[in-house]
Amino acid sequence: MIDRSPYLVGNWKMHKGAKESREFFRQLLGSPPTLSPALSHIWIAPPFTSIASAVESTRGSAIHIGAQNVSEHEEGAHTGEISLSMLWESGVTFVIVGHSERRNEFHEDSLVVHRKVIRALKGGMRVILCIGEQEEDYTQGKTWEVLSQQLNTGLGSLSYEVVKELLLIAYEPVWAIGSGQVATPDLVEGIHQRCRAFLQKKWGKPSALIPMLYGGSVGPHNLRSLLSQPHVDGVLIGGASLVVESFKKMIQSANEGGG
Repeated sequence: MIDRSPYLVGNWKMHKGAKESREFFRQLLGSPPTLSPALSHIWIAPPFTSIASAVESTRGSAIHIGAQNVSEHEEGAHTGEISLSMLWESGVTFVIVGHSERRNEFHEDSLVVHRKVIRALKGGMRVILCIGEQEEDYTQGKTWEVLSQQLNTGLGSLSYEVVKELLLIAYEPVWAIGSGQVATPDLVEGIHQRCRAFLQKKWGKPSALIPMLYGGSVGPHNLRSLLSQPHVDGVLIGGASLVVESFKKMIQSANEGGG
């Protein structure tokens, strides 16, 4: 049976140090930390330096803590990088790979993203693979050309046996991230259907088990309409996940049935 409980994934980006993280979870969860009933999957990816305090603050709750990136290397002379084994030791349970800000600001192309995906999946870590087109691609009608390339290269020759129960796909149109210009639910549903068809062609019917998330200016105002789409299994949330009250509203909305 396919688990259709929605995923609410907060990506804090470069916000909230350890002290701010502890205070956020204190307000969100209370003391001792609880979150019940937990009908949705609630994941948060804080900055690397806040992971330890986040893991400790959410111990005993339904929240999973993840990382915003992972190195393609396991160890060595790679100044500033964080390996998968370091992340496992820190207590995280998922990683975000291929976010548009990593692709654009740090010039990580799809081959680099692929190597990171391989490193994480083969190490048993859950991976959110992000894909998304620039505004220029969108206006020129090249959305699927870009997304299919990112999927094809990002996943490479990985088998379903490797990705099952570990892989999630997040569609984040770059033109909608932090802009307040959210893609319409119908547009998101159409893209997710095409992604699902791509996965089905690659791996067959089990592809229905791969959760498909949407990210880009998601908040309490549009969560229900997005989660009501048949092929939208969850959302990747930026700014709205930084504010306790807005994140609480989204958890409550998702637990009440999303759509």
